[in-house]
Amino acid sequence: MIKWLVNDEMIKYEQPYPYVIGLVLRSTNSICNVTVNHRDCLQGVSGYTLKRLLALWFNGFTAFSIKPLRFAEMFGIMTASMGFVYALWNIVKKLISPTAPVGWASTISVILIIGGAILCVLGMMGEYIGRIYICINNSPQYVIRRIIRGDSDVGGE
Repeated sequence: MIKWLVNDEMIKYEQPYPYVIGLVLRSTNSICNVTVNHRDCLQGVSGYTLKRLLALWFNGFTAFSIKPLRFAEMFGIMTASMGFVYALWNIVKKLISPTAPVGWASTISVILIIGGAILCVLGMMGEYIGRIYICINNSPQYVIRRIIRGDSDVGGE
């Protein structure tokens, strides 16, 4: 059973690609699981193919969250950090043993540093785009559940 407040908030969504769980979570955190006994389909087959299920998952993953963009940014920071540590290790190794071969290790460290920096910058740009998307998506900053008016305190008397 869905409350009128959640229903009204879901109806306000006018963008394409609605995702029901995302719309519900925009207006409430009071959700519980209900056990349902599923019966076999008596006629035909399900309309949800693997392709449709993946499309539904992708819609839910991207429509109401900027977490994938933040993941890309964190992955970029981690990759650049690993490249930096690897470059420092190679420098120390070369200082300790001047006969150590060079070329491959320095190339890999530069690739990791530059690739991580690119991912980090893409993640930051994605953060801005995600915030614009959330503003365009009309995500409510808050939902008013109830208005309480005290008639005894009118005018401070």
